[in-house]
Amino acid sequence: MKRALIPLSLFLFAALVYAPATSYSFMYDDPLDLTRAEGRTLWSLLTSAQGYAYFRPLPFIIWQAMHEMLGRYDPFWYHLVPVLIHAVNSSLIYFLCKRLAGSRSAFCAAILFAVYPFSYQAVLGSSALFHPLVTLFILGAVLGYARARAGQRWPWLGLSLACAVLALLSHEEAVILGPLITLWEVQEWWRQRPERPGVRPALWPLAYWGLSLAYVVLWLAVPKKTVNALVGLDSIAQSALYFLQGFAYPLTGTLTWLGAATHTDQQTLLPFAVAAALFFLLAAYGRGRMLPTLMLASAWFAISGLPVWLALNFAYVVDGPRLLYLPSVGIAIAWGGLFSLRFQSAGFGRWWRSLCLLLALAITFSSLAFLSRRDQLYGQGSRIVRDFVATASAEGNTARLLAVNLPSWLALREAEYPMGHSGVTMIPSYVGLDQVVYVHTGIRPKIKALTYADILKPWQYYLGPYSESADLRAFDAALRQTDTAYITDILPDQLVIHRVGSLHSEGLPRGAGIATWDQAIILQNATARIESGVIVAELDWACQQANTDDRTVFLHLYDGAGKLVAQADGYPLGNLSALQFWQPGDIVHDVRRLDVSPDLPSGSYTLAVGLYDRKTGQRISVVDSNGTTYVDAAVRFAHITWR
Repeated sequence: MKRALIPLSLFLFAALVYAPATSYSFMYDDPLDLTRAEGRTLWSLLTSAQGYAYFRPLPFIIWQAMHEMLGRYDPFWYHLVPVLIHAVNSSLIYFLCKRLAGSRSAFCAAILFAVYPFSYQAVLGSSALFHPLVTLFILGAVLGYARARAGQRWPWLGLSLACAVLALLSHEEAVILGPLITLWEVQEWWRQRPERPGVRPALWPLAYWGLSLAYVVLWLAVPKKTVNALVGLDSIAQSALYFLQGFAYPLTGTLTWLGAATHTDQQTLLPFAVAAALFFLLAAYGRGRMLPTLMLASAWFAISGLPVWLALNFAYVVDGPRLLYLPSVGIAIAWGGLFSLRFQSAGFGRWWRSLCLLLALAITFSSLAFLSRRDQLYGQGSRIVRDFVATASAEGNTARLLAVNLPSWLALREAEYPMGHSGVTMIPSYVGLDQVVYVHTGIRPKIKALTYADILKPWQYYLGPYSESADLRAFDAALRQTDTAYITDILPDQLVIHRVGSLHSEGLPRGAGIATWDQAIILQNATARIESGVIVAELDWACQQANTDDRTVFLHLYDGAGKLVAQADGYPLGNLSALQFWQPGDIVHDVRRLDVSPDLPSGSYTLAVGLYDRKTGQRISVVDSNGTTYVDAAVRFAHITWR
């Protein structure tokens, strides 16, 4: 029981660190990857990539099985799986490092692995399951091989080979198993550990090389999407430096404030920081007589990173901190192993262990702070995705929707490392919005997305738009092709999606309505209500005569003394529908939100609406159904009681 206490505590620690992931919505590639196995047979998954460029059948089999059992795509369960696998991996790191450097270093390495900052993308995203899963089986294969080599031969060797097969079916990176097992043999030889009687493992690594070769043949034979795999030397060098930044993360993570303090560009400091970290580790392990451990850790990092550097362009790598998940095993062992260095001086050894403890605590708390900031980003991203899904799915399968200013990604305003993008991508531009709604609800409305940059406001985070930018004429055409428009509103503490209305043609209006401007624009109906501390006005406009003048709408709130206390001016439909583009027969349902001060005194208030010329500011005269002119060219249409 005592032997299981430490790995169990590591499991629980890692699971708690990433527990917030179970509350996230589906984001990034989730809507694409999680549904790719839908309707496919097991044989199809094992023999065809069916439209994508990689062959990783096991994760798709897992997702399909979950969908069959749950009857839906449930974000909680799909996020829970990578979190639990990461927690298991943290415990396995303990067992692996314990064989290399002892219990103290093993515990430290497992903690560092559990909170390694660049792993967030691999653990927080459902569709990134490939990375924790292949790492799980690679660790299982190496640990099983180590136990078999130590004398407990056939059962552990069989388990190791089974893990190797599962790793190869999880991710292409598992082809490194042959080199990793050979590397284990080399470090055992370096440590001069004699083989147990009756054990002859010298040829065992060939089995792993053979499995990797067989997988390569299978991978080449499986039908898949072809991509341009040519990677230039500049890209390889940049990817390698990006990975080395991750290897030296305790030092490279300080370059933000160091660069600011010295007025030096972080990119300039990065190679020096990497070199300093590598020199420190080499000197420490050399002095501490444990170079085999550093050799294994560094080689693990390099071997698992090399396929990425050679096969993927840097433009892809820089957006993929998840690619550092498997290399982080070597990184954690390299820094955690510092605890077990053996020095000739006992006094220096005690001083060194105290220093290592302080270093480990500093790295751990810094990493936890980094992950906490990622949790805030993912929380914001999940809220906007859920808000969008709720509004879109409420319209039903047959709805045609226009999503305006929907963000694609969020990022902090200050970079925390010199290289890489460490924000959160909610909805990549290559993922259809209908697919996003479908994976959450099973409903698939038709959705068009556009960005109107003129109404975007700065926020606490950087916002990346999902769609291309358009002008007002393009919006007029888009509004006519959709049933309802929604816009993403930027509030001080969150992003909120609001319905702004619709535009369609029904023929010339009948009757004078509430008010008429220049015999061209008719206000047919107007209502108002208070909703979550905001006044929401719904105005129904009708166009009976085209007008090329640039006019806009004002919505004013007056107190009992007639004083203006709040206003919301702008084109209808959230500033998207310019009146000069309206045609006779157009009907516009305009939903306008009027934000008022939280200090607004209780009492009765009046809402008024009108039109004015944008160039001159002159209000347009308006008459009621009897032809009587409204005072101040303002139609007072509702009384609001504010409490």
